[in-house]
Amino acid sequence: MTGKTGKNSIIVTRPETTARSMIDRLKCKKLDVIHVPLHHNIPVDFTVKSNPFGIIFTSVNGVLYGSQAVVDKNRVQVFAVGAVTAQAAREAGFSSIITGEGTATSLLSKIKNEARISTQEALVHLGGKHLSVDLAQALNDEGFDAEHVVCYEAKKVESASDFLREQIALKGRYVLFFSKRAAESFEKLYMDDHMKDYTHQMVAVCLSERIAEGLTAKWQSVEIAAEKSEDSLLKTLEHLITRS
Repeated sequence: MTGKTGKNSIIVTRPETTARSMIDRLKCKKLDVIHVPLHHNIPVDFTVKSNPFGIIFTSVNGVLYGSQAVVDKNRVQVFAVGAVTAQAAREAGFSSIITGEGTATSLLSKIKNEARISTQEALVHLGGKHLSVDLAQALNDEGFDAEHVVCYEAKKVESASDFLREQIALKGRYVLFFSKRAAESFEKLYMDDHMKDYTHQMVAVCLSERIAEGLTAKWQSVEIAAEKSEDSLLKTLEHLITRS
């Protein structure tokens, strides 16, 4: 996949802490990238109950902001939502990891059906304040002992950057969305009446159907990754660039 000249830049909307790996992957493919962070992750004070049986991570951010509170990383069982989060958990020092298929639903199924957990053994979901799926509550509804512990909060960027508006107008083509909140924020900040002559030519590339359903502005097209994973999103992007 090779980038072309002109209005063909890729807009990455993740916060700085999780955007870097995606930006590096895109630049390795010789694509021009505009980083437009729409949220800033803020760590919060929290405690984890002593000796939980398992820790649940549904994002890399959960690992980055929550793993330092887990004392015995070699003993605890980790449940990671997908391969990227699992890799982050390994790099943080965890050794026993069960990996889902990229969605909270798939991870819930693995915890219930494959992990052989007693309902008396404690599970802790280390994540952000805002959840698309409350795994702890879903597990409690099934009779497990699960708790959601907030270890960071994603704060919205409240105003658009004039520099980024100019870059988007000049070069923006494909916008990668990893969350519904980011999609909503991008449309609010960067797709107003002053930008519509530029942004209606852009393509939204969404990690899931749920994200796509939240878009309300005029796009050239809205594309959805076949699977909820970073690799699938990149394959979708590659297909779009190849056929353009």
